[in-house]
Amino acid sequence: MSVESIGLVLDRCQAVIFDLDGVLADTEPLKFAAYQQVFRQVYGVELPESDVGWRGMKEQSVIEYWFDKFQLTGEVKPLVRAKREAYQTLLHQGSIPAVPGSVEFVRHLDTTAKRFGLATSSSRREATTVLDGLNLSSSFKVMTTRDEVQQLKPDPEVYLKTASALNVPPEDCMVFEDSQSGVKAAKAAGMFCIGLTTSFSIEALSQADRTIANFTELLNF
Repeated sequence: MSVESIGLVLDRCQAVIFDLDGVLADTEPLKFAAYQQVFRQVYGVELPESDVGWRGMKEQSVIEYWFDKFQLTGEVKPLVRAKREAYQTLLHQGSIPAVPGSVEFVRHLDTTAKRFGLATSSSRREATTVLDGLNLSSSFKVMTTRDEVQQLKPDPEVYLKTASALNVPPEDCMVFEDSQSGVKAAKAAGMFCIGLTTSFSIEALSQADRTIANFTELLNF
């Protein structure tokens, strides 16, 4: 499907729903730095930057992933809490990089009658900090985070709740996602999904209806 075809689908859709990390903001390096900090302080282990197998996982699964890699043991929940605090601190310490074209694309939607919202596995606190850093907080009147759902992606709950809040049927929503679990969640919700190859390859996002590198492709169209 060409960029022009995506534009035609976008024209027909009533709403656009964005994931946050890896879609609007390039926060994966900050999340990894938070995990690095925790494992360095608690275990004296340096997590390798070359290993990206943890991406797209739930936090508990990420901790268990590194446990398995380094043959470590411990309580998972305290480490998740420590990672969240470290991540929040890192978000406040510097500028938050945007995925190319994401801010401009959202601002373009702001000039149209299109409804749009956010559906993220981040906490509301984290999501608010990131949107503030991108100067997009006022654009997102509808936001569903991990604090409002019982099941995280790949379960479709976060997308179905966002569509309901937008008062738009799922089949009339277009989703932008960057992870395998996110794409699975969007498709399970019955939505048209565009995969961004900011975190995973085209092959990894094969369940998406279309893949793009970033939003500049759509802005150019």
